[in-house]
Amino acid sequence: MQEANDVRGELVGLSHAVDEGRTEAGLRDAYVQRYATQLLGQAADQRAKYTLRWKFSELAAVEVRIGPDDDGPALVRAILEAPTAELLTDVTLVGVPDGARRVDLSPAMDLLGGARQITTLGLVDDRARSSKMLVSRDFDAGENLVTFGSFAPFLERLVGLSFDVADSQAIAGLEGLSAPELRSFALRSLRFADWEDASTMSGRLATATWPKLESLELRLVETWVANVPNEVEVYIPVYSAEDYDGRDDTDDGDIEGVNWRTDLAPVLATVKSAPLKRLALT
Repeated sequence: MQEANDVRGELVGLSHAVDEGRTEAGLRDAYVQRYATQLLGQAADQRAKYTLRWKFSELAAVEVRIGPDDDGPALVRAILEAPTAELLTDVTLVGVPDGARRVDLSPAMDLLGGARQITTLGLVDDRARSSKMLVSRDFDAGENLVTFGSFAPFLERLVGLSFDVADSQAIAGLEGLSAPELRSFALRSLRFADWEDASTMSGRLATATWPKLESLELRLVETWVANVPNEVEVYIPVYSAEDYDGRDDTDDGDIEGVNWRTDLAPVLATVKSAPLKRLALT
């Protein structure tokens, strides 16, 4: 490639060096930025919207960041059509809320669903991924700031599926999930259990069919009750919001406790005959 003045030739060398620890990833990133048009095509115009992972001179995985004002389908189409995306199989869509302004990933999902080469899918609420706590003023968690859309068109071919979300109970399509090729599933959320049990989510996941599953990751979040919660890195500020007018004697709250051994038993039964190699319950 280098003899043919193909910019991907130097990229191969840089990728090898990064993988072997002989050079910093920043040097490769600078090279990609310099030759963005040749390597990324139209996606070069929105370079900041993408997080790229390389294998030699080809894209191995891509994160696409989509805000309330972005054309999600256009961002997805541009990266799928990049000259270096012929072998791309792993795409993560990241919804990036702006304050209280929500993001709907459904149009981008509809377009991505037609890309048959995509076999690993990540769906991320960027606010939830960077938060530690989901707070509401009643027992309703409130709406998620990011809507994922339907992942049903992917299920027959997916080998990897992951979620980073605020309220896991708002994810449509988990009940009765049938994924014959799925090897890895991860659900990281800010709400999994209700006050005394986790039967809602465990009941949905217990209906899953994933005979080839090798990795299962669940973040098992419990529900606490407090008069005025001590909000730390909260998803949407409530009691720490600037316009909150009320008691300020915050406390850590109380918890009823969940019998995880009992509530998770139906979920774990689904992988009893699967070739499971990794189980992460955090």
